[in-house]
Amino acid sequence: MSNLLIIHDIEAVKTTKRSSMHIIQIGAVKVLQNNRNFELIDTFNCYVNPGIPMNKSTADFTGISFEQVKAAQEFPEVKDKFLSWIGSDDYYMLSWSLTDRDAFSDECLRYKLDRSWLKNYNDVQKIYKEKFKHKHRTSLVNAMKELNIEPTFGNHHDGLADAMHTFEILKHLFKDEEAAIQFEKNEFLEEYVVEVVLKEEFKNNPFAALAEKYPI
Repeated sequence: MSNLLIIHDIEAVKTTKRSSMHIIQIGAVKVLQNNRNFELIDTFNCYVNPGIPMNKSTADFTGISFEQVKAAQEFPEVKDKFLSWIGSDDYYMLSWSLTDRDAFSDECLRYKLDRSWLKNYNDVQKIYKEKFKHKHRTSLVNAMKELNIEPTFGNHHDGLADAMHTFEILKHLFKDEEAAIQFEKNEFLEEYVVEVVLKEEFKNNPFAALAEKYPI
């Protein structure tokens, strides 16, 4: 039986508060997975107007221009495009940590949108940590280095490029396994709390490059 995997990565306006994250890009890959076989079906890449001014630190960090976000639609319209692109109610959402899930949740709350589509989430970063028995979580960049994966799909902190790189890591996780990894089915719960990154692990967080500018 095949699984529909939606492997995604978001970029957001960098602020001093995680709860103030506003999405500016959604990048994703749609993959059919059958045990250790993966078939890339399609890609999704869309900029998002955050509804607030994007600061220079964000532009420098992501490479996304002020013009790109200014010309983009706001989150409700882009979310509808994203769900239409997924094209099914039966899917697994995969991301490097659950920060993206929390950002999606924040945006849905901001615009009073349904959040039930935030389901079947699986944390690839956690799967990676457990497979290789690391003490702490590993950044996407460092995981790629450990697996000798070249950043051939574009610069880090580009949503689509990082989604593709997460896909490459996922394929490595299925190599030499006695039993293939089983993805979890789960429903979005209103009681979900924001994922908290411990200070000693912040160096491995995707936003660690801004730690000095925006301390936690």
